Amino acid sequence: MAYKRARDRDGGDGLPLRPETTMFVKPVAAEALEPDLVVEQFTDSQVVAKCGGLCAKCHERVDVGCGGVDDAAFVWMVPLEKSHSATLENRLLVHKRCVG
Repeated sequence: MAYKRARDRDGGDGLPLRPETTMFVKPVAAEALEPDLVVEQFTDSQVVAKCGGLCAKCHERVDVGCGGVDDAAFVWMVPLEKSHSATLENRLLVHKRCVG
């Protein structure tokens, strides 16, 4: 109701801006913002080739597609929350048993 009364009183379509309700925004430096996520396209087979088919934790051969605890798992070397880099360089091959 207050909006309608103010609109009728002022003869406009909206409420006039009052100085006490005006917002001022402080500029933010570009380096204060979080960096963009860098994304690179790659396949699991490229990760296996990069790692030579060896687990990055125990350095034993990984049997890709075998199922069970000796199957392949892919993890980030540096978590995405910290690195902002979803690239082949940041991806590792490990056994499912070695994850965690």
